[in-house]
Amino acid sequence: MDLQLRKYRRLAGLNQQQMADALDVKVATYRTWETERRNMSLPQAVACADLLGCTLDELAGRDVPRTYADPRQTTINLCFENMNERGRDTLESVAQSMERDTANRLVKNKLESLDGERAPRAARKVG
Repeated sequence: MDLQLRKYRRLAGLNQQQMADALDVKVATYRTWETERRNMSLPQAVACADLLGCTLDELAGRDVPRTYADPRQTTINLCFENMNERGRDTLESVAQSMERDTANRLVKNKLESLDGERAPRAARKVG
C-alpha cells in the first residue's frame, strides 16, 4: 500500500505531534503508521481521514476516479483539482455568486416559488 499519511498531514499544516494528540495516540505510534512499519486499525484510519479532510482511498494512495451523473460536474471538479489556491478561491466565489442568483437555482421543492421563497401556506396544495 502507498499510504499518503505524511502528504495529507503536511497539506493540513500539522506536525506528527499534533496528529498524535488529535488521534489520542503516542507520537511514536503515529510515526510507525506514517512510515508504514505498523498498520493502523480501520477506526484509526477513518479518524485520520476525517482529521485530514481526505477519503480513505486518498489516504491509502488509491487512485479511484470520481464519477458524477452530470459530466459537467466532473469537468468542474477536474478544473478545481488542477488549480492553485488562488484559482480555487476564485472558482468557489464565482460558484457561490451564481448559486445566490435565483435564475440559476433548481427548485427542489414544489412548495418553493421561483425566487426561492416558500409559497404562502394558503397557496400550498395538500395531498
